[in-house]
Amino acid sequence: MLSDEIVRIESLGLTMQLVVDTTATVSEVGGSIEARIVPRDQTFLITIGSVSGEKVDATVAAAADRILERYALATAVRDASSGKQLGSTAKLLGRVPELKIAGSETPGHRFYVELPSSGSASPTIEGCTLFMPMEGQLIVLTLTCSKDHYEIARRAFELMTATLRIEDPMRIVAARRDAVLAGDAMLRGLRPEDYAAAMGASADAERWYRIFRPGATTAEGTVLEDLEQGYQRVEFWNGRRSEVAGRAETPLPDTPDNPPGYLVRVTLRLIERTSPSAFRIIDSDSTSFMSADRAQEAWSVRTIVREPGSERPGVWTETGARTGNTLSISINAPGRPPRELRPMIQGPGYINQFEVQVLPRLLTRLRLGTEVGFYAWRSDTETIALRRDDARPDPLDEKVWRISTRLREEFQPQDGRYDAEGNLIRMEMPTGSVRVPITPEALRELWKQRGLPTSTEQPDAASPGGGNRGGARPGTKR
Repeated sequence: MLSDEIVRIESLGLTMQLVVDTTATVSEVGGSIEARIVPRDQTFLITIGSVSGEKVDATVAAAADRILERYALATAVRDASSGKQLGSTAKLLGRVPELKIAGSETPGHRFYVELPSSGSASPTIEGCTLFMPMEGQLIVLTLTCSKDHYEIARRAFELMTATLRIEDPMRIVAARRDAVLAGDAMLRGLRPEDYAAAMGASADAERWYRIFRPGATTAEGTVLEDLEQGYQRVEFWNGRRSEVAGRAETPLPDTPDNPPGYLVRVTLRLIERTSPSAFRIIDSDSTSFMSADRAQEAWSVRTIVREPGSERPGVWTETGARTGNTLSISINAPGRPPRELRPMIQGPGYINQFEVQVLPRLLTRLRLGTEVGFYAWRSDTETIALRRDDARPDPLDEKVWRISTRLREEFQPQDGRYDAEGNLIRMEMPTGSVRVPITPEALRELWKQRGLPTSTEQPDAASPGGGNRGGARPGTKR
């Protein structure tokens, strides 16, 4: 039975309805977008992925043949003396060469294969549905389950794939292009006074935010306590590129390598309770700079993860610098050698890390009332990715602006409400978390009442409550 839930992969223009009691997640795996669908009882797994470019076979049938050949090789029976393949223990259970997929130029293809398992375990069944929405792009849906659950899993797989819809690829490309061109036009029209106004009349003012999950309501009507998840502090100021390394009492003079511009510092603490008296604590401290002419940028991020019972925290660092279209990034992570990345900036619409932080304030002040697209570096995926922002006035309150943001096309949007000056009123994340402004005094009192950690014993921690680059605890000044 189908539910009202839909899995959507924006970059592929793909939507598919889910059956009841299943959930879907969309994430990046090895640089590619993949969706995973599982039922509540975990009896099967469905993945959705794509292949494009030179790796794609000429036809769907050829792609299906290639996958079947891989199964045969993986389960080959060979002559003991010569090693020659005599056959395969994989069994082809069925093959459907002509499947109609809404929006696909050519018919799809489906097959099921039974694969042997070791010992007394039930054999594994894998099913594939393949189709080409356009030349040079192959979309593959794969079902994996045990033979014991095959009939139920197969029915669910076929019921869901029957609802597959593919939007016109050219329409997707056109919408993406229009959003990026609108974003680039916005960037080209910005003046220094626009950035100054977005930073705020008092540019050095600290802004504090509470991050929490609202308490649920029980069947008896009792509202449970909110779950505190973290807090954030944001501070903008006018300065020079050298201040990415820290603000000095006597700033260094202006030079071509140390131009004047704008900076933003973001300190963040996230917590996860692992026991009644222990927490996993993530502290992050980042500073980003943009020159007044947008030609240069630089940033630095330091993240510390403290696990309960562990004496040594994990420390991640990232530094980035750009002049023109030349971008270089250095990353250091625990257990991995240092890495140097040089991602390419191609075409219009690129925004720097300072602009990422000030963007909602720019959008509400400019009052564009349309969707804009930008390319921005993302530390979590280590790529330059397209994001989309749609800022429009709230139909219920003309003084409020709503901004729906997809940090990647495949992500669910986060929805924010802002006042006319671009100050955040409330941000709702797709995870269910909420971010709202709060005074540092009120935040400190709230965390004190609930016995939550606002400090750390490590003096060099890049976190609220840490040392010089760690920021301030709630209710204190730096």
